Amino acid sequence: MVLPYIDWNPFFQTWELRGRYPNRGYPKIFDDEHVGKEAKDLFDNAQVMLKEIVAQKTMRLKGVVGIFPANRTEGGEDVEVYTDQSRSEVKATFCMLRQQAEKDNEPYFSQADFVAPKGHADHLGMFAVSCFGAEELAAKYESENDDHLGMFA
Repeated sequence: MVLPYIDWNPFFQTWELRGRYPNRGYPKIFDDEHVGKEAKDLFDNAQVMLKEIVAQKTMRLKGVVGIFPANRTEGGEDVEVYTDQSRSEVKATFCMLRQQAEKDNEPYFSQADFVAPKGHADHLGMFAVSCFGAEELAAKYESENDDHLGMFA
């Protein structure tokens, strides 16, 4: 069951609901005098929908995870992922972006900075999760002229 692990902050941001300090983020947003009631109503509607989805099994999640041998390139900007532990064949190269915000006397980090250079064993973990059934559920709600639940789905 993944429901306890949902990060609700992007949900509220998508609906353009932002609490003011100190009521930013879930669940503090419910205490915000300007958006708290609307956020709570939206959250409650989402909870009802999630219970229906679980009960009726209208959506399903599939995920994959992998840990791959990897090293930072000699230039230090990219990460190479290898086909196996011998590290003799590069399967893919990931170009890593450095931080872009202006800083004074601070380094501009890249994820590549945290991967060991060639000659040292290191690994890169990756995962992907996808939801199946969302399109069908959204189409069902839209056919019932329920645009609100269609957007939820």
